[in-house]
Formats: sequence, C-alpha cells, structure tokens
Amino acid sequence: MAALAAPSQAWQAHRPSAAPAPPGRSDSVTKAETAKLQDYLRRKFANNNIRLTAMKTGDSAEVFIGEESIGVIADDKEDGDDSFVFRMAILDIDLEEDA
Repeated sequence: MAALAAPSQAWQAHRPSAAPAPPGRSDSVTKAETAKLQDYLRRKFANNNIRLTAMKTGDSAEVFIGEESIGVIADDKEDGDDSFVFRMAILDIDLEEDA
C-alpha cells in the first residue's frame, strides 16, 4: 500500500476516563493502551491478524493486517474526552486492486 494520504474515514473507540497523563506524555499511546486497542480491533473485526505497533513519536500506533499497514490510531483528548481516533486512507489504486 502506498503512503497514507489524508484520512478518508475516522472512527473513535471511546474508553473510560483515566488519570491525567504524566508530564510530557499528553496525547500519547502507552504500551498497555496499544495492547487493549489491538485486542479491541481483533474482536470488533473478527480478525486475529490485526497488529498494532507503537510509532517512534509515541503519540500514535500503526495498524497492520498481516504485513500491510492499514492506518494509524492516535490518542485524542480534546474537549475533555478521552478517546482514540483511527484514521484509514483508502486510495483509488487500492480499490482497483480488489475490482
């Protein structure tokens, strides 16, 4: 798949409010959250091939199905909400592959 373009779709997986993030770690995705999100996505889409890998910046995790990157999950703490945003770009060339 080509590099991710502007997101074409965004979903939010809400979770209960947690304690404030430590200094310098706001809007970050922890290892524990990455594991929980991976489990959630595997159950939601009935696909055990879904895998999350923390990105070096620490503020997001890349989502894979097998070896193919399909999107990015980021922590979103806007307006007091504590949620995650999943962005998945679907390129026109990707649609042609399945046609």
